Amino acid sequence: MADTIIRAKDESAAKQVLGVWITLSKSDKHIINQIRYEVKQLCNTLQHKLITDKQLQYVYNAVIIPRLEYRTQLTFLSKNMCHSLMVPFRTLFKHKLNFNKCISNTILHTSLLYQLHSFYNIKIQSMFTNLMCQLNDSDITGHITLIHFCQLQSYFNLSDNPLICWPFNSAILFYDPIANLLSVLPDFHLSFNCHSSWSNKIHGNFTYVSAILNQSLYIKTLPSFKAHRIMFVEQLVNFDDTYLINWQDRCLTHSLSTNKIPQ
Repeated sequence: MADTIIRAKDESAAKQVLGVWITLSKSDKHIINQIRYEVKQLCNTLQHKLITDKQLQYVYNAVIIPRLEYRTQLTFLSKNMCHSLMVPFRTLFKHKLNFNKCISNTILHTSLLYQLHSFYNIKIQSMFTNLMCQLNDSDITGHITLIHFCQLQSYFNLSDNPLICWPFNSAILFYDPIANLLSVLPDFHLSFNCHSSWSNKIHGNFTYVSAILNQSLYIKTLPSFKAHRIMFVEQLVNFDDTYLINWQDRCLTHSLSTNKIPQ
């Protein structure tokens, strides 16, 4: 045993833990391929079966959606991706009903007819519920979750806890599932009622850079802002707020880790 060599798997290699696949590289390709395979396999099985629309509805809502939701509980999937993954089943459903495959999907999802659950909506609801349980946990899970939010705040150079202040929307996808979840919650009119102890407000000046820049530009310039310790607009203007200061003036008024002029 002393001579046994344990080799670590490649970062992109997937590992199964209690039916959930994870990778060190945070890649979701393996999960997406798994979902595509499962949906395709199920559609191939049902394609030649004598089955009614109600039976198809039950299989989709009670079997497919819960299974996929469990497999993807650690992976965030965009609305377009969820829509794409369910295309084979919707096509099969329309075929069984002798519908034209170009007919609107609203007919399948409306509560007045077949009421097929939206995979995307179910997934967001599940992720939100799980996050609420983690935050309300008084044991180690709750503490780890709050630490993760502090890490997000530091990484994105935010003025407060991301639960309180999150400036991004669903137009940008991150590698962190919780960050992606926070981005889409306004679309579902969901928010958090945070305890005062969760606040980690950064005090200084008045106008935060993240509040005035559009999100794509802010993400692009974020490394530079962090490297030069810039969080407030007042750090970039003169004392009268009449013009932007040049780099030499900023070096005189602020302690910087580098004197190199940024590009």
